[in-house]
Amino acid sequence: MTMMAGVLLLAAMAAPVDAQKARRAQAQEKPAENPAPEKPAETKPVELDKEEVNEARALAAGLPARERALLDALRFLTRPEFQEELLRGRKHRVCILEPLEVSKPGPMLITEALRLWAVLESGMPLSPPVEDQVRRLRTSPLAKPDNSLAEVAVHLAVLRAALSRPAMGERGLLLERAGELCKLMDSAKDACSTTSVHVVQGALMAPWFANQFWRALGLRCAAAMGVAVDGKQWSRDLDALGRAYSAPNGYTSQKNRAVYSVSLDLHSNLFSLAALALAASAPETLLSKSDIKAANSQLSRAPAILKRLQDTYVMGVGPFAGARLLPVVLMGQLAAPQGLTAGAWVASLTDAATRSQGASGNFTATENLAKDLGLADSRTGNDPAGVAVETALLAVAFSGGPLEGAKPLADRGLMETGMAMHALALVEAAAARVYGGDPADMVNQAIDSGVAYLRTVQQPDGSFKGSHDNYCGQAALCLLAMLHGGLPRTDKSIVQGMAYLDSKKWMVSSYPYECGIMLMLLQKYFEKEAQEAGVLTAVTAEGYRRARQTLRSSLPADRVRLIDQLVKNLDASFSPSTDCYQYSPRNQAGNSGGDNSCTQYAMLGYRAASLLGAEVSAETFKREVRRLLENYQDYTKLKPVPYESEDSAGRKTGTRNTVQPGGWGYSPGKSLPVLQFAAAGVGTLALCLDELRLRGEMQPEMEDNIERRIHGALVFMAEKYVTTDTGIYDGIGSLEQSSDGSGAYYNLYSVERGCSLARVRMLNGAVDWYRLGANLLIDAQQDDGSWGRTGYMGRQTSPQLVNTCMAILFLKRASLPVLTEHRNREKNPPPQEPGKKEGPITGEPKKKE
Repeated sequence: MTMMAGVLLLAAMAAPVDAQKARRAQAQEKPAENPAPEKPAETKPVELDKEEVNEARALAAGLPARERALLDALRFLTRPEFQEELLRGRKHRVCILEPLEVSKPGPMLITEALRLWAVLESGMPLSPPVEDQVRRLRTSPLAKPDNSLAEVAVHLAVLRAALSRPAMGERGLLLERAGELCKLMDSAKDACSTTSVHVVQGALMAPWFANQFWRALGLRCAAAMGVAVDGKQWSRDLDALGRAYSAPNGYTSQKNRAVYSVSLDLHSNLFSLAALALAASAPETLLSKSDIKAANSQLSRAPAILKRLQDTYVMGVGPFAGARLLPVVLMGQLAAPQGLTAGAWVASLTDAATRSQGASGNFTATENLAKDLGLADSRTGNDPAGVAVETALLAVAFSGGPLEGAKPLADRGLMETGMAMHALALVEAAAARVYGGDPADMVNQAIDSGVAYLRTVQQPDGSFKGSHDNYCGQAALCLLAMLHGGLPRTDKSIVQGMAYLDSKKWMVSSYPYECGIMLMLLQKYFEKEAQEAGVLTAVTAEGYRRARQTLRSSLPADRVRLIDQLVKNLDASFSPSTDCYQYSPRNQAGNSGGDNSCTQYAMLGYRAASLLGAEVSAETFKREVRRLLENYQDYTKLKPVPYESEDSAGRKTGTRNTVQPGGWGYSPGKSLPVLQFAAAGVGTLALCLDELRLRGEMQPEMEDNIERRIHGALVFMAEKYVTTDTGIYDGIGSLEQSSDGSGAYYNLYSVERGCSLARVRMLNGAVDWYRLGANLLIDAQQDDGSWGRTGYMGRQTSPQLVNTCMAILFLKRASLPVLTEHRNREKNPPPQEPGKKEGPITGEPKKKE
């Protein structure tokens, strides 16, 4: 598609609305007898013209940063048709809302109203679809705002923005609707009173302060339209806000008590200060002189409050990032942290916000902001509704806010705006990863992009800049992921990384984790030598023993010593009191006796060491089998499932009985089973089974017991893996809320190892663990190829490299090799259908009842 064609498509939005409706009605009236089979949607990407891409890049580079960010945000929110075509078959993020030009009957959703506000506030030229949406908002019924003033205030802001356009029609009807909304807002007497539903045991919740913000914004917008407004209720609200102040913390949930909370301190103060700024600059026709004076007096506290917030909430990108920019913008020139001028402060925050924008024009949802404002129940950064809310609010902020006169796009015509938006979409398309919709292609591209990202964070000394810089295990994990991701060991990144570990003498602090990862790295690094020595093709105990000896003798002497030392480190972290492994040697103070997390990595390390020819006793594997069998915990919420025994050759023995689903928890001994440690137990039993079989040391009774426990744990995993309402400790967990190296990424990697080592494709015969997990990870991958950087507290300063590596290893199915023929664990049909699930895995935590 040429750039001019894209512009013409945008211009087509200006076609008469009645004609568009007639065409849709005509299409609906056509007879539908014997319809042709529906063809699958075309996913093949369009071919981009290099010259046009260069022109688009030049045009985009010439745009001021704020204007470019605004145009990008608007194209994400409005979804013009040319953008859909350009990005088809390319990885990009799609707004949850229908395209703006699609006429939709029925009341307008608040997210749709926010989008319309952003479009009108920007100064973007009017078009029939925009006017149609304004008409739809005007006729949308609103319930009495007993709990939240958000929707009424947003509607008033949209009407003010619409009436600021001289060409907007139906002005009388819009003003009439604005008057109705003011009366509706005035009827909410308790929104900011002590009897509000948002006052809990004397503590003021964030929505209480949000209602202060929305009342102020809504009435200021009404006054700007010339609507007669009774400011008495606002005056009473401001009195209540004044009483909520408590030095030195400001406007928080509890007076005279320090509260460290994004919602109950940071947001409550931002909403309050923005409300006070709107009151301090209000016309005297809206508030009395005494009210305005009181608001200015309270606002004099703002510099100290903002400075405290700036110094307190230092995680991520700071307290005023993301759509928190809007209340800051509404403070105007009236407030800034001590030591800063308001204009420079707002300009700095605006510049920072533009740099946090995604390639598709979207912004990651700021923690709890949409929820606290009453706009969406969004708790995670990539929540689709939260992203739409965040992007719309930032577009309004980039436009200067609802009370600013000049608008950034006001001087642009429809054609000029179309050219700019088309150019930005073309720039995104040229940089986006191409895929044809084939799942394998999407997985491979995600892996390649993740490996490429790891290259970008590798330092000149071979280390990797991440959340765990003080651990050599982080560098080892990055190298392991890169090798599995397709890099040869001769690649510069691998050579430099290995040299870095050598320079640090492969130092370990967290023994089981780091030693296990390092041994797996070395096993993958010397995979070619292992293949040549026959280790990976051995079928008899004697053949396995000889192959391991051959491999060991072929390895460099310093690597043999390193492997032996890592095995000794694992031995030293064993706790005889629990038969588990712990973080540090058992003779060090402070050890807790170990846990199932440390132990699974220790066993992975032992298995890798054995595959490298190191001396690891068979008793090490037998002991762990006995421990896991003994500590298997039944999960009685599931019914027993049928099970039929097999011999080592896979033949049915005719012995049929049942197995109780269950698994293992984090703690040593019997504990409530959870997904990740049930998977860890399955993987450990499978690798012990494989190792002991190769050594000729597996007894039939032990093997049958292993299979029973694996079968029961897989049924348990199937139940937990697909549940959409589980919490962090009872399912996959939330990718958004995962710390680096723990949470959902850790859990998925545990499932991959368990299922890959046990050679299981479908959990309980019904759950495709890989497909569901891969979909989750592909969707969660950031534009730069990383995972986990947009966490619960916003974009983190240090990349989450451990999570990124675990995502790559899951997608690559990068577990240690399995060398013997395992029981076909797919043969047993699902004994009970998993409960009905609502949609795909979300990984979101369980809502408290």
